[in-house]
Amino acid sequence: MKSNVIVLQTKPPRLRAPTWKCALTEQRVLDLKAAVATSYVHDARMPGLSVRITRAGVKSYVFTKKIHRKLLRITLGKAAGMTLDAARRAASAYHGAI
Repeated sequence: MKSNVIVLQTKPPRLRAPTWKCALTEQRVLDLKAAVATSYVHDARMPGLSVRITRAGVKSYVFTKKIHRKLLRITLGKAAGMTLDAARRAASAYHGAI
C-alpha cells in the first residue's frame, strides 16, 4: 500500500542576534568580545541602553525603545569615544523625550 504523504516546504526559523542583560560597567564593556553575528548586551540599570557588538568587534552604545509595535534604535556613540555614564545620560534624555 502506498501512502500519500505531502511534505510542506517551511522556511527555516529566523535566527535572532544573541542578547543578554547585565549590569554594565566600563570594564565589562571593554571585555565584550565579537560573536558570529551582531549581538546586544542590555544594561540592567538603565532601561533602553544597550551595547551593540558587531562581527568586526566594534562596540557602540544604542538606545532601544518600542513605539507603536516598531523597534526604534538610536546609536548614541562608539564605546571607545564615550563613557558609560555619558551613554546613560543620553539614554535617559531620549527615554524622557519619547
